[in-house]
Amino acid sequence: MSNVLIGIINRNSPETGDTAYEHFSQTEKDIVLLENGSDPENVSKYMTHHAPASNGISWGVNYICKVALEKGYDYVWLCWNDARFEKPIEFLNWSIEKMESDKSIGIVTGYWSSVWDLNGRKNTGVEDVSFFDPLSFIVSSDCLKVTSNHDFRLDPFWDSSNHVGHYNILGPSFALYQAGMRIVTNKNFIVTEDDPVRAISDEKKRNEMSKKLRGYDENYWHHDLGVRVSEEWMDGFFPIPKDRIPEGVKLSPKQKRDFVIRTICDTYIRRHSRGT
Repeated sequence: MSNVLIGIINRNSPETGDTAYEHFSQTEKDIVLLENGSDPENVSKYMTHHAPASNGISWGVNYICKVALEKGYDYVWLCWNDARFEKPIEFLNWSIEKMESDKSIGIVTGYWSSVWDLNGRKNTGVEDVSFFDPLSFIVSSDCLKVTSNHDFRLDPFWDSSNHVGHYNILGPSFALYQAGMRIVTNKNFIVTEDDPVRAISDEKKRNEMSKKLRGYDENYWHHDLGVRVSEEWMDGFFPIPKDRIPEGVKLSPKQKRDFVIRTICDTYIRRHSRGT
């Protein structure tokens, strides 16, 4: 029987962390709850690991992946603290059965409003995935071997230098499809986001909550830091050849993301057409 470790990332939100732990504990699998830079008085009662200072969501994902590898788990189910499934047990069982029967599958993601297919289209409901905005997903140990061997910056799964994590899944996705592996989803297993920041209507209070949970107010996180860091990361990790960009045109981070998604799709299509 395959061993699965569930990893929950939390920060300064004990109630959300508690609820997440209780939600995923119904699977009866081992759980790591990482308090990623939480103040000592703001940790979940289920905390298993505590990083005194937050090094970003990307670092937190890699930390949990390393724990899974060191302890010999076959799969790690990474969950943001606000991720919720209507059928978490069924999603886990389907995912493991799928990955065990097809070793080319390196990642299974829950289905939500931000999943791209292998034609570069969003939310079509098909199984094969080129890109997704992470919220809750399962990674195999085989996937971690592929990603860490593909690029030293994927240590072992993401590039931790991308502090905010925006578009970071492009790195593992590119590595997997280059290696002939893939990512899948199932539209029957929808994951929802119970974001405590967005639930606040008052802008001042929302910014205060964002600063507590992320370390930055919401406006700065979304419109300054997030854009700047993701653009710098994309330029460093996926430099687009100048001859592919019209002269005088500056691509936005989203346009660069779409360019890489297209590259991933083309890689899959070429392999598929050759029957490999």
